[in-house]
Amino acid sequence: MGCMNIVIYLIQHMANPDVQTIRGETPLHLAARANQTDIIRVLLRNGAQVDAKARENQTPLHIAARLGNSDIVSLLLQHGASIDAITKDQYTALHIATKEGHEETAAILIDNGASLTSQTKKGFTPLHLAAKYGNIKVARLLISRNAPVDAQGK
Repeated sequence: MGCMNIVIYLIQHMANPDVQTIRGETPLHLAARANQTDIIRVLLRNGAQVDAKARENQTPLHIAARLGNSDIVSLLLQHGASIDAITKDQYTALHIATKEGHEETAAILIDNGASLTSQTKKGFTPLHLAAKYGNIKVARLLISRNAPVDAQGK
């Protein structure tokens, strides 16, 4: 039996799709981390909370953005994921994608309305993070989408 069969079996036997690990992660968080797009589809079809928050308020969208998995980012957004949900340190998925240098993922987030001006707890915008981590392609993308180039941090 593969992972998908096990997930389906558990759901058919009334397993809670939002059960949490000790770190507060749900099966959706774990599937996002493991790049399991098909399992994410099954979980979402069976009532998994798309914006479930783990420790430090991290959602499955934050995880997918960090890994640069554009397919999962798109899938979560199609199912109503909050595009500008913030972590404990006020990072959005766009902050994370730009920090990690994931241009395609950043473009998808921007195309779906992600804020170009939101600031982390330390006052960093997505453009600040792209510049800080040397992600030139992402910085160009942000500027081409009218990210403010004169934003000041804290």
